[in-house]
Amino acid sequence: MSRIEGTELSPELMTLLDGDDLDSKVGETLLLLTVSETGWPHLAMLSAGELLATGPDEVRIALWKGTQTGNNLRRTSKGTLALVYGGAGHYIELQLTGSGRLDVGRVTLDWFSCKVLKVLTDVVGYATLTTGIRFDLPRQDEVVSRWERTVSALRTL
Repeated sequence: MSRIEGTELSPELMTLLDGDDLDSKVGETLLLLTVSETGWPHLAMLSAGELLATGPDEVRIALWKGTQTGNNLRRTSKGTLALVYGGAGHYIELQLTGSGRLDVGRVTLDWFSCKVLKVLTDVVGYATLTTGIRFDLPRQDEVVSRWERTVSALRTL
């Protein structure tokens, strides 16, 4: 059953999205849900290296340039992050407050700043969520290094 936690990220979610110790966060997958031009849900899978919580009420997102997800965020100004973490499901409703171009080394990304509007947690007394979508990185050092540069760039906005 989902319950409204409020309008701010919990300390646990802040730690997940703080941009620090990214090696330990490899595999954590967050779904960013937006609405397509045709009204259908659109899903993007993100890692902890593409998100930064700058405070309990703001999340910055870095996406590959020109993605459908980015286009949807710009058009509707809304998105929802969904994840399984700490034994529960979490749904974070976001409102776009700013966006632009983010140069990270030789890569140009789109960045989005979002206000946290609502945080819901999904828990039941008879079951504990143990995992959501997870991934492994064959070239972890290379990818985590890119994540660190991305998060560092998001911090400067």
